[in-house]
Amino acid sequence: MDQLQKNILKTLIYYDLFDYPLTIEEIQKYLFQTEHGGQEEIKKALAKIETIEEKDDYCFLAGRQEIVAIRQGRAKNAKEKWQILDKHLPKIIHIPFLRGLLASGSLALNNTDKDSDLDIFVIAAKNKIWTCRFFLMLKLKQLNILRHGQDTKNKICPNHFITEDHLTLGPRNIYTARLYSHLVPLLGSSIFFQVQRNNLWISHLIPAYPFGISNNDPIMERKQTASEKLLGYNIGWLLEKIFKFIQLTKIWSNPTHNSPYVIVSDKELAFHPKPQEPKILRQYQEQLEKYGLS
Repeated sequence: MDQLQKNILKTLIYYDLFDYPLTIEEIQKYLFQTEHGGQEEIKKALAKIETIEEKDDYCFLAGRQEIVAIRQGRAKNAKEKWQILDKHLPKIIHIPFLRGLLASGSLALNNTDKDSDLDIFVIAAKNKIWTCRFFLMLKLKQLNILRHGQDTKNKICPNHFITEDHLTLGPRNIYTARLYSHLVPLLGSSIFFQVQRNNLWISHLIPAYPFGISNNDPIMERKQTASEKLLGYNIGWLLEKIFKFIQLTKIWSNPTHNSPYVIVSDKELAFHPKPQEPKILRQYQEQLEKYGLS
């Protein structure tokens, strides 16, 4: 196989780990580590790879045609979950010091199980991450849509916060590149484009990145609220400290806070105590070895 064929196979191997077959257009968009001439070149390369099959315009590893139906079923689940998120989004965008909201994880790929939650990635104002998180979590609780424990179905899970002066993401590997490249902006188009510009390292692994925004992706905007203006004075500095203490007390009481995938700082809060990342990276490497691509 030439390099293009190898990288097409690598791409399909990776997405196969999520039971996610790809169209030719998606292969072109998500292709790992290769610049190429376009869809016709990809079609020619695909025709020469014996370990790839096609059904209903989806490409997948030979013998894995069942994932076409899985993807189609999950897309229907995701449509329902998007409707739930769209319903509640206008109620939460005016949270003080909220600068951006992005859909993440399986929701961003429209690849959700019926019982899955709705992962969102949150961008807060500089020096206000604890205030933003406090009011966001409070609002989600009031709306009864905050994920808690095993209560996951159709609940919102804000599991990653960063501040507007800390937009460069990591660590840098194929898992995080895939995860961050698929983020879908919900609130704050300008901050979303800043996130893309600050993470062009992704393009070294996925050359087509950044993908841009589809016309079908509605992006809400917000203006500074009266409460935010009030909290911006000296009392805001004090409240930030108080909210930090309250939340840190709860975070430290959770036995999972020592996980390397839990990040706690004044610029980033990430809560992934049971991360997929190490498992996916291990499985991906095993599959590469199986197909002679390691």
